[in-house]
Amino acid sequence: MKRLLTLACTALVALPVFSLHASTVDYINVEADVLYFSINSSKTEASPECVSVATNNRWAVALSTRSGQMMYATLLTAVANQLSVEVKTAGDCKHAPGIERPRSVALIADQEP
Repeated sequence: MKRLLTLACTALVALPVFSLHASTVDYINVEADVLYFSINSSKTEASPECVSVATNNRWAVALSTRSGQMMYATLLTAVANQLSVEVKTAGDCKHAPGIERPRSVALIADQEP
């Protein structure tokens, strides 16, 4: 738990200071060693052919990898602080059948005009 908190704090410090097309996290679930999540807007990149129509709005990443752990910390930080995220595709369904794997998850700081 302490490690996860450290990762979340690190992700918060690394916030981008610019605005991109971003969304809020509306679903997080951990099952076995896989993190499943979704955001509240449509994907901006085309999904790979492996993605099922029923799970088109979901993402899946293995928590057994360092990048998966960092994405989890980033998503928890976003939810806890009501921040937006931007998700980029890895172009495959490597971590869960029919569910797209993210290449990256970025926190987006809301800018005042």
